Parts: sequence; structure tokens; C-alpha cells
Amino acid sequence: MEAIFKVLLTIHVISGFTALLAGVVPMIAKKGGKIHNRFGLIYFWAMVGSFATSQPMAILHNNVFLFTVGIFSFYFVFTGYRFAKRKGYEHLTRLDKSFFQLTFLTSILMIGYAIYWMSQGTNQGWIVLGVFGILCFKFSWTDLKKFGQAEGKNRWVIEHLNRMLGGYIATFTAFTVTNLAFLPPLVGWLVPGLIGGIGIAMTVKHFKKKYRLK
Repeated sequence: MEAIFKVLLTIHVISGFTALLAGVVPMIAKKGGKIHNRFGLIYFWAMVGSFATSQPMAILHNNVFLFTVGIFSFYFVFTGYRFAKRKGYEHLTRLDKSFFQLTFLTSILMIGYAIYWMSQGTNQGWIVLGVFGILCFKFSWTDLKKFGQAEGKNRWVIEHLNRMLGGYIATFTAFTVTNLAFLPPLVGWLVPGLIGGIGIAMTVKHFKKKYRLK
């Protein structure tokens, strides 16, 4: 089992590092251009590899935290890709709705474990798991409510940006926690999200103005 785990871990690290590097390019390249689309796909498939390895790794080591956070991270990237592909909630398929439902159930599990860890008072991880769980709950519930609804031209661009940038923040957070061990755990887990959240807000504001969206 440990040999299998080491193979999965190697693939996981390579995938994560590839996503970390490739994900920068779509941010600075011309939106909708060949470079943006090409590196966006590399980033997406690298995240698929990271997610696909994180789940069996979590099962092998009975790591609920890794299992749930893996789904949380991939949720943003998968939905971001699908919004770019399908151009809005009204064009999404049953596959998308099933993933919304799975993520919604996962968010409840994350919040439940966070409450349990908090009650035990022995693991600060409940703060991170709770924050991620609430975010996961919010996005998946919103997606379920809006599934099949038309939102107007170019609205999908905002969802695409929100999700892809959110997925990148999750990837960068994992890199920070893993490689910058000298930082306090909560700093490594939460600060990238806070800074990234400000960046997302500024980017979304810019594109809402560009496309004259409310």
C-alpha cells in the first residue's frame, strides 16, 4: 500500500506544480486568445491529476481533511472550466448538476467535521476546514439554485474568472503549507485566500465594468 501511496504522491506533486506554473499564464495572457486557452487547458488537466490522486491518497491514509479539501479545490476548477465550455447555467448538463450535489454534500461533511474538531479542542484544523466548508456550501448551493437559468450575455465570464482564480488560490495555498513550513499553520492556510480574494474582487469588478454587468 505504501508503494502505491508513494506513486500517487509523486503524480500529485508533479500535477500540483504544473498547475501552479501553468495557471499564471492565463492570468496575464489575452483573455480568450490561443495562449490563454492552451495554458488554461494545461492548468485544468494538471488539476484533474492532482484531484484524482488526492482522493485515493486520502482513503489509503484515512485522511478526511485531504479528501474533502481535494473535492473543494477541484470544484472551483471544474466549474470554471464548464462555465467557459457551456457559456452559462442554462447550458449546463446533468453531469454538472450531479457534481454540484456531490460538492454540496461534501460541504456539509466538512462543516460537520469542523464542528466535531472544535468540540474536541485538540485540532486547529477545524478553522480551515470550517472556512472551506462554508465557502463550498455557499457556491454549490448557489449553483444548484441557478442550474438551468439564463443570466444574460457574458455573465458566464464572471463565473469562469471566480472559479478558476479560486482554484488557483487553493493550489497556491497547498504549495505554501507544504513548502513554507516555518509559517504558522493558520497563516499558510488562510492568508493566500485573503489576499487572493481581494485580487478576485478587483478582477471581477474590472470585467463587470468592461461587459457592463451588474
